[in-house]
Amino acid sequence: MGEGQGEATNRLDAKGRLAIPPGMRMELLGHDGRPPVVTRLLDVQALGLYPAERWLEFKRRIATMSQLDPFVQKFRRMVVAGAKEAPLDAQGRILIPTHLRDYAGLEKEVTLLDTGARFEIWDHARYQQDLQSTQLQSQEVAKALGDLGV
Repeated sequence: MGEGQGEATNRLDAKGRLAIPPGMRMELLGHDGRPPVVTRLLDVQALGLYPAERWLEFKRRIATMSQLDPFVQKFRRMVVAGAKEAPLDAQGRILIPTHLRDYAGLEKEVTLLDTGARFEIWDHARYQQDLQSTQLQSQEVAKALGDLGV
């Protein structure tokens, strides 16, 4: 996604707000100033945070998918229906709705990742476990990425 790439760990406040590091804010706001969108991720028990332009592009692609495919319907219910705009306040924080905090198990310490394709919001302990699991599978991951030329 650009300059904001990286990883940051912050604490949720009592109201469920997460401070976004300054380097990531510009990426999230995009060019027209529309707020980012936060939603469930399907592949992991974490949240996705998308700049508005990227979210709209994502929704357009989903709209072209089969209305009858049960997997597409489940995806729409899980990811699209649960999505909420997450405007940044004057202190650079976003409010993560309760249903999304519950889904991702977010309580206090949260890790925010800029993965290039999307921002991800993880419970810090869960992210550390996922990272350890990935390290244990490092040879398989390296081979898969090698096949992609990475």
